[in-house]
Amino acid sequence: MMLNLLSNERLIEVYLEAEKLQIEEQFIELLGKEMQRRKLNISERDSVEK
Repeated sequence: MMLNLLSNERLIEVYLEAEKLQIEEQFIELLGKEMQRRKLNISERDSVEK
């Protein structure tokens, strides 16, 4: 098995890096949703003002 070739320390590093990437991906997804929500709010406000 390939995992046996990795030291425990390196395995922890790989795990933490994967976890960090997952958190970054979730953050980007949430940021995109927030930007879309704000864009809709601005569009609604603009259409009401016109």
